[in-house]
Amino acid sequence: MKLNSNLRLTCLALGALALSTAALYAANSPKTQDERGTIKSVDATAHTLVVTDLKNKTEHKFLWNDQTKFTERNKPATAAELKPGERVRINYTGSGDLLTMQRVHIAPAKAEKS
Repeated sequence: MKLNSNLRLTCLALGALALSTAALYAANSPKTQDERGTIKSVDATAHTLVVTDLKNKTEHKFLWNDQTKFTERNKPATAAELKPGERVRINYTGSGDLLTMQRVHIAPAKAEKS
């Protein structure tokens, strides 16, 4: 009887430890945010992209790295395909001046109306 209660107590303690570790990891993992906008400029050397937000027309500078995933028309793409005037949907982490893109979906530039 005593062995059974010690085993339960041990299992409860291990379960609590596992849950607290998972909660700590979740609290420290960066939250992602989304932005939609038009590419203003691209600096391939510095791996940066300046985007004008569609909603409030503000500009934000984003950084890409080796983990950033690019798509265009639902197919894999590369950063070399980023061009001023194209629309993008960006999933990023960070705040302030350090915004790192996780995923970038490139949409073709809208045609000018005549």
